[in-house]
Amino acid sequence: MSQPGLERMDSMSARRMTKSLVVSLIAMNAALYAVGAYATAYIESPWGMGQFRPAIVIPLAFATLFDPVRGALGGSLGTLIADSVKHGQIYVPSLVAAVPGTLVAVLMYGWLTRKFSWPRFVLGCVLSLFVGNLVTATSYVWFVMGQPYPGLIIGLTAWWYVTMLPFAVLITPILTKAVSSSLRGNVREDIQKTSLAELKKPTVIALAVSGAVILVAGLVLLTVPSSVADLFAVGKFAPSKETLTQVITWMSIVTGIILCLTAGTVQLWSPKK
Repeated sequence: MSQPGLERMDSMSARRMTKSLVVSLIAMNAALYAVGAYATAYIESPWGMGQFRPAIVIPLAFATLFDPVRGALGGSLGTLIADSVKHGQIYVPSLVAAVPGTLVAVLMYGWLTRKFSWPRFVLGCVLSLFVGNLVTATSYVWFVMGQPYPGLIIGLTAWWYVTMLPFAVLITPILTKAVSSSLRGNVREDIQKTSLAELKKPTVIALAVSGAVILVAGLVLLTVPSSVADLFAVGKFAPSKETLTQVITWMSIVTGIILCLTAGTVQLWSPKK
């Protein structure tokens, strides 16, 4: 015969355990993302602001395996830690730009993939990374530069997007499938039921289209640099307008070619189910 007092104690213990697990997952996400982000923190954009962040796969993986809130909170805390360690103090620009941008991106990704499939995953990565990076770029430029320079916002958004997308769509699926296989019963069941074979076509499309757009943008900059230089070389970057334009031009061309070649490689890949 059960005892009501013991049942209440078991229920309270279960709730405490659940809360402890949530806090642990957020802390683990934050720690892993902070380390991963700091590892590439000194690889910066042509403007010397904004960092190379392949570690975005970590909060995306947590959001995919568990839920977007844990992914978003851990990712936001992790990016603040990484930026603050790099600058030796609580980095306010990160707090007003990278933190809200990460929250928006991961929560949006979670909403888009609430009914999970690999095509939805790729769509979620494309849209959430674009919107999240746009939020980050707009907030950062407005806060640091004092006004929202459109060219700088476009440039930073594009740079973050094209440097994050390949890692997001290529590494996150492998990571989540590996973890879900070892944590059966503790992660979303719909992840375990999916096949990586479904990932091929949307990944090829996302990489090819993104690569083509960036490549065309680079070729446009190559042919008419003088007419667009002022758009990207604003404020303190104006004195180095010509050099900055050349860097952005060739970086766009090379990045576009790499994305297109990556898409072709994925097209030739035969994933195991």
